[in-house]
Amino acid sequence: QDNGVVREQRGVWTRYGAEDGLMETPYALMVTREGVLWAAGGHSGAAATARFEGQRWSFRTHPKLARFIAPSAVFESSDGTLLFGALDPDVEQGQLGGVLQYDGTTWTHHTYREGAPGTVYGIAQTSDGTLWFGGTGGLRVFDGRIWTTVREPTELTRPSVDCVYSAPGGDLWIGHRGYGAFCYDGSTWIRYEMRDGQADSRIRSIFQTDDGSIWVNTRKDISRFDGRTWTTNALSAGFVPSGRLWNVRQSKDGAIWVNILNPETDWVGQTVRYMPNADPPETEITVSLEKVSQPGNTPLAWRGADPLRDTADEELQYAYRLDEGEWAAFSQELSAILQELSSGGHRFEVKARDRDFNVDPTPARVEFTVVPPVWQEPWFIA
Repeated sequence: QDNGVVREQRGVWTRYGAEDGLMETPYALMVTREGVLWAAGGHSGAAATARFEGQRWSFRTHPKLARFIAPSAVFESSDGTLLFGALDPDVEQGQLGGVLQYDGTTWTHHTYREGAPGTVYGIAQTSDGTLWFGGTGGLRVFDGRIWTTVREPTELTRPSVDCVYSAPGGDLWIGHRGYGAFCYDGSTWIRYEMRDGQADSRIRSIFQTDDGSIWVNTRKDISRFDGRTWTTNALSAGFVPSGRLWNVRQSKDGAIWVNILNPETDWVGQTVRYMPNADPPETEITVSLEKVSQPGNTPLAWRGADPLRDTADEELQYAYRLDEGEWAAFSQELSAILQELSSGGHRFEVKARDRDFNVDPTPARVEFTVVPPVWQEPWFIA
């Protein structure tokens, strides 16, 4: 709110502003792998970057780039090169938008004339070294020499790609302002249509937590993806933010942190910390048969409970399997009818999962027998 940067060090808070060599409007902070702290934003109508020198800041403006550097487009590539994306270029002032590249010695400006996006909302890098840029012009790729526009899926050619994220597992995730989330594994694109009850399902951020699940937040909802199933309202069914969800992060203790901005109160923000519980739910099978007659169809039902009641019974999810096979995707189904099972013995297992993705470590199980048809009975054969 007061255009400063604050630092906490051993319980002491220190504020830095323009009087300390910082730009007038700092939008983002980044610490490089070598421990160098950078700020990015704007100064007197021009994009600006600043480096912290220990006590003071050393900043420079980039008047040909844009009015500001986008807060979500400050990135360090695998070779240590720094990248800064343009936000709100003023064409009448001769600003060209695009991307600034700094290799530690030289600043290089990639403009729309070369194929760079005019306004940049996100930057990511995949394991092959390819750089990906999202912005008003869709999704662009930079291999170090040539800029290329991604043509497929066609939705990614349309304004605007608001979020670009490379997950530690290797997948590239894209958040589009109107078409949901996209995942790219290096060969195939998968689109996930996000619905949050709003006309605008703009994705603000995408993040992977330590357990490998993907968190995606739109303006009003946070969804969590386990690789097969999406869970909406991932923090809590009672979590109703008083503003627009902006980004999600995880701290070393496992807590989830969410930034929220409220445009109705002059964009005053708040931060919410959510600590998941570690206690798994319990599961029991309520309906089963010991012997199943032909044609081998048998009904099964189950239920679960969270001992601490942090997750309501109706919000628990379940996965099941038959005869040590693959587990089905988690869902809220409480029953199933297994059809045309082969004659002989079978084992059915089901496990519950709570809102924090704690899974029952001891799935409920039942064993039953499918009676063979009459013509296979020993007495009939005899």
